[in-house]
Amino acid sequence: MDGFFDFIELRVDEKRLSDVKIFGLDLETTGLDVNANEITEIGIAEYELTTREISPVYQSLVRPEQEIQDFITKITGIRNEDVLHAPDISIIVQECLPIIEHGVLVVHNADFDIGFLKKFIGQGFLQEYDIAVFDTLKMSRRLLDHSRYSLEYLVESLGLGHEQHHRAMDDARMCIKLFDHLVYAHQERFSHTISHILQSFT
Repeated sequence: MDGFFDFIELRVDEKRLSDVKIFGLDLETTGLDVNANEITEIGIAEYELTTREISPVYQSLVRPEQEIQDFITKITGIRNEDVLHAPDISIIVQECLPIIEHGVLVVHNADFDIGFLKKFIGQGFLQEYDIAVFDTLKMSRRLLDHSRYSLEYLVESLGLGHEQHHRAMDDARMCIKLFDHLVYAHQERFSHTISHILQSFT
């Protein structure tokens, strides 16, 4: 019976990290309310587990149907005129889903970003496109002893380099740098299947 079930493709969460594509993801938005606000920028960076290399794979501004709040512009630098001729979110979704499908997303404070994606893609999109999500905020709170757990603070306090903060691609890269640090500092925790690893952080 050897090889009888070889044609059955395992779901992402049944695999190990070394067997899947891993992507850091970050969004910028018009505000902080997932129910009322919209996406203004998305950045995706791919992470190679064995070489520990990080490569940008997708970045785009997004045209929202509402104005960006002033305090958001002060944080991100993204102005209403910057997104005036950007693609609509429906186009961005069509371009991004083939990239992240059957992969792992690494996101800091995933409830926020994934909440926005669910709003524009659908509540069940993680299951439909077979995507697992690692939240580096939850991971850091479990594995690190720090007074603060913002992405910016953790990356700088751990000496993981410097990036421009609060732009999607830069934050996606920072998220991967933090993930890489946690994985290699606690390798024994990340040697199991993805579902087993995720359960240890819930």
